[in-house]
Amino acid sequence: MYKELWRERQSEQEPHFNGVFMEEADSIEEWINAWHVGPTTELGIKIWELLPFATVWILWKCRNYRIFQSKEKMVEAIVAEIKGTIWYWLGIWTRRNHYRFQDLLLNWEMLLKVP
Repeated sequence: MYKELWRERQSEQEPHFNGVFMEEADSIEEWINAWHVGPTTELGIKIWELLPFATVWILWKCRNYRIFQSKEKMVEAIVAEIKGTIWYWLGIWTRRNHYRFQDLLLNWEMLLKVP
């Protein structure tokens, strides 16, 4: 499931995403340790810091959903849940009130663009 998610997300992203995702990592720990410096926008930096942790959390929840509810979630729903989780976690950041959830949903690629 996670490899399908990565292929889906990578196909939409800039080349700088290559190698970051789990395609080459043997473990979650290795993947997080290999997470490189990302975007330079204020919101993009915060998103980038939370992205691996939100992804692991939501994939774990989806795994449990599949096992205990015998149901699958679509990749698009997983991606939306990851973005929603990041937005929720950003709630403790005092500057979040300068942004809207729509910024995260509609400008994802721009926010995560590396100069």
